[in-house]
Amino acid sequence: VFSGEWCIGRIYERNGFPDAVRFFWSLHGVALTRAPDIHTDGHTPSLEAAKAEFKSNWLRWLEWSERAEVE
Repeated sequence: VFSGEWCIGRIYERNGFPDAVRFFWSLHGVALTRAPDIHTDGHTPSLEAAKAEFKSNWLRWLEWSERAEVE
């Protein structure tokens, strides 16, 4: 996943895992500089859920860090 040219994370499907944790998402570069309630990774049953969790935490991090999305 990119914000402009900055790689901010990844989302991928894990074959062979139970459906409840089939998709994995993670934010890169924000682990050491984040509010405690912002998650940097997670597991979801669907790609849509992974995209939603990723986006929610990315936008919360942007707001917390007082930065803006890169075009």
